[in-house]
Amino acid sequence: VSQMSSRLTSESRIYAEKAKDLNRQ
Repeated sequence: VSQMSSRLTSESRIYAEKAKDLNRQ
C-alpha cells in the first residue's frame, strides 16, 4: 500500500507541475 500511495503522490506532484506550466503560459 505504501508503494501505491507514494506513486500516487509523485504522479499528483507531476500533475501539479504541469498545471503550473499551463498557468504560466
